[in-house]
Amino acid sequence: MDTPLLWHIPLSHYSEKVRWVLDYKSIPHRRQVLGPDYLLRAWRATGQGKLPILWLDGRAIADSTRIIAALEERHPEVPLYPRDTGARQRALELEDDLDETLGPALRATIVTPLFRNDPDIALTVRAQSVRDARVAGLHTDP
Repeated sequence: MDTPLLWHIPLSHYSEKVRWVLDYKSIPHRRQVLGPDYLLRAWRATGQGKLPILWLDGRAIADSTRIIAALEERHPEVPLYPRDTGARQRALELEDDLDETLGPALRATIVTPLFRNDPDIALTVRAQSVRDARVAGLHTDP
């Protein structure tokens, strides 16, 4: 069994969801911040131009909700969702709603203006994320 590898973007709420789950469940994994060629690499891996992507058991899984579902299936303890079917369904609906409403609104309000005012911040954030991941033993060089 290979150690899961997360391809992610530091300033992405979708990537952050996956990072939280991996940490919450104490799942050993590696992280890789992709560079400007991430769209091409993502398309080749999954047929979709989006991150995060988790490499789990030799397969690439795109989409934070699908990644979390795969992790929940493979690592059921500590559970993320209620065991009760109705409560679980409500939790998944809430997650989907927040992904579609709150996430993009936050990105439009905070991240987009940040990059517009300081385009070089993306490079600074990427470099800091790589340094932090190396210190934590999570980083894999591209």
